[in-house]
Amino acid sequence: MKVVITSKENNINSLVDPRFGRAAFFAVYDTDTDSIEWLGNDVVDMQHGAGTGAVNLLANLGAKKIFAVAFGAKVKPLLDELDIQMVIVKENQTVANIIALLKK
Repeated sequence: MKVVITSKENNINSLVDPRFGRAAFFAVYDTDTDSIEWLGNDVVDMQHGAGTGAVNLLANLGAKKIFAVAFGAKVKPLLDELDIQMVIVKENQTVANIIALLKK
């Protein structure tokens, strides 16, 4: 299963980026292969619709869960429609912390 974690940097020790649609990077973690792919956020500079743009980008990758501190109001209905689980995490979590929780 592909899981996405917002990230401030493109490394495992990075803090989760609190801004979903404007996150700097997305860590795409594959639970089946235990591998991580780092994806720069191509929609970060959009004036409007960065959240929904990010959802569409990640849905095309096959994401089933997305971890972030906060999601915009327009994002939840779209995630529900696409059957992608939205997981809210506390600030100051690292990508590594979340992956460790997923492995339990």
